[in-house]
Amino acid sequence: MHNHAHAQRRHPDYASRMGFSLWFTLAVFAAEVVGGLLTNSLALLSDAWHVLADALALGLSWWALRKAQKSPTGDMTYGYHRYGVLAALANSFTLLLISGWIFYESYRRLLEPEPVKSVPMLVVAAVGLLANAVVALTLRKAAQGNLNVRSAFLHVVGDAAASLGVIVGGVVMHYTGWYYVDPLVGAAIGLLILKGAWGVLRSALHILAERSPAGLDAHSVSEAVRSLPFVRDVHDVHLWCLSSELPMVSLHVVTGPDCPTNSEMLGAINGLLRERFGIGHSVVQLENECCGRPGVLCRLEER
Repeated sequence: MHNHAHAQRRHPDYASRMGFSLWFTLAVFAAEVVGGLLTNSLALLSDAWHVLADALALGLSWWALRKAQKSPTGDMTYGYHRYGVLAALANSFTLLLISGWIFYESYRRLLEPEPVKSVPMLVVAAVGLLANAVVALTLRKAAQGNLNVRSAFLHVVGDAAASLGVIVGGVVMHYTGWYYVDPLVGAAIGLLILKGAWGVLRSALHILAERSPAGLDAHSVSEAVRSLPFVRDVHDVHLWCLSSELPMVSLHVVTGPDCPTNSEMLGAINGLLRERFGIGHSVVQLENECCGRPGVLCRLEER
C-alpha cells in the first residue's frame, strides 16, 4: 500500500518583495557605475558589479518564485519548484565570472595605481550602503528556509559590507593619498563575491544531485520510523529535496502481525516524519513482509 503526504507552502508576498528589491537594486547599480567611472574608483566599480550580481540574483529568484506558484501539470508533476534551484545555479556562475574580472583589474591597478576622486566616491558608496540596508530589511523575513531568497539576501548583506569597505577605502585615500587601497578593497570585494558564489553553487548542486537534506540521512530516518511499535523493519529509504524548502522521503515499512489500521499507521509515520524531521511530503509503502530488497539503502539498477 502506498501513501503520499503533502505539505504545500505558499509565500504570496515573496514575489512582490523581490520585485521591489530588484528595481531598487538596479537603480543603485546604475548610480555606482556612473560614480565609479566619474571617480575612477575600482573599488566602487567592483561594488557596482557586486550590486549587479545581486540584481541578477534577485531577478532570477523573482522569476523562480513566480514559476513555483504555478500548479503541477501532467508533464510537470512536481510543479516548478526546481526552477529556483536552476536560478541559484545560474547566479553562482555569474558571480564567479564577476569575481574573476575584479581580481584581474585589481592586479593591474596594483602594478600601476591610478588616482581616485575620493569624496564623490564616498558619497556614492554611502548611498549604496543605505540602499542595501533597505533591501536587506525588505528580504530579511522572507529569507528563512528558501534557497533563492536566502542567497539573494546574503548577496545584499555582502554588498552592504562591500559598500562599507569602499567607504573606509575612500577615507584612507582622502587623508593619505595612498591609492593602493583602492585595488586592495576591490580584491577584498572579489573574495566576498567568490565566497558567496561557492556557497550558492554547493547548495544548488547538492539539491540537483538528489543529496539528502542538510542534517538528515536515511539511517536516522529509518531508526526513527522503526521505533514505532507496529514497525518490524524499514528499507528502501530515499531522501531528497525538490527545493531548499521541500524535503521529501520515500520508504518501505514492514509491519508486524498485530497492528492498527493502515490509515492509523500511515498517520503515525507521516506525523513522525513531519514533526521530527520537517518532512511534509512522504511516500510510504506498507508491507506485510519484505518485498525482496532488504537494507535501509537501495541500489538502483537499470531494468
